[in-house]
Amino acid sequence: MQGKVCVVTGASSGVGKAMAIELARRGARVVVCSRSEALGQETLAEVKAVAQARGDREEPILEVANLSSLAEVRGLAERLRRRFEAIHVLMNNAGLYLPNRRQTVDGYDVVFAVNHLAPFLLTHLLRDRLAAAGNARVVATSSVGYRSARLDMNDLMMTKGRWRGLTQYANSKLAIIHFTREAARRFAGDGIRFNCFHPGGTRSRMAQDEPNWIGWMWRNFGFLLRRPEKGAETGVYLATSPEVENVSGEYFTDLKIQEVTPAARDEVLAARMWDVSLELTGLDRPGERSNGRIEFVEEGA
Repeated sequence: MQGKVCVVTGASSGVGKAMAIELARRGARVVVCSRSEALGQETLAEVKAVAQARGDREEPILEVANLSSLAEVRGLAERLRRRFEAIHVLMNNAGLYLPNRRQTVDGYDVVFAVNHLAPFLLTHLLRDRLAAAGNARVVATSSVGYRSARLDMNDLMMTKGRWRGLTQYANSKLAIIHFTREAARRFAGDGIRFNCFHPGGTRSRMAQDEPNWIGWMWRNFGFLLRRPEKGAETGVYLATSPEVENVSGEYFTDLKIQEVTPAARDEVLAARMWDVSLELTGLDRPGERSNGRIEFVEEGA
């Protein structure tokens, strides 16, 4: 991994932070992506210490972006494109669970936007940089919770009925699996490998402050969960191991391919999710194409 550029979203805590540090330990030049400047700086300092201990000349960098905003996702992509001619690994790790409905500046459900639309858009906007790397890898953090998804393609934001945080979280993680499988097929000619993984029940900040039973469980029994370093193992494996160099479109748990449910294997649903996601992120508009030749245009242009 020496000198390879690895972009890690959601790198300020938990599994994302652990993956960023381990990738740096293996010699990668890590881009720490964080919604919080303060937390991002903390992770950057730890990643930097690892890189300096190795004697690496290229320092890691910090990118701050709120991935619930499509404009900020575009801004992040543009900055990365200007800085790097090639990106070898994109870790789409940023994730969110909320107990109550919240809306983004774009009018979308926050959970679905952060967990699915943001990585969908970011990956498309970086497609040519990934292709330029040769054998690049895109790794997404999913969850076994996808099994309880109740996806309604006519109501992805869950505005028509009762909004349930766990259901929407599961929906977004199922969408990530669909994206992984579809992208593996559609981007195969670019030499980009796509895989996703379940990190296992892992200690994180994602739900510990929630004022419901999930937060209570997290606070009182979180010590029973995996350490972030353990949860990060499969993600790092997918990003670095020669054993999976030619594997694409799969869902992993504990370093092994896992068979997904019929809903996750539904190719018709996956293709429809792809088309709807193009529309929701604006990638179907003239001037911002999904073929890697991207012109950055103003919203509404």
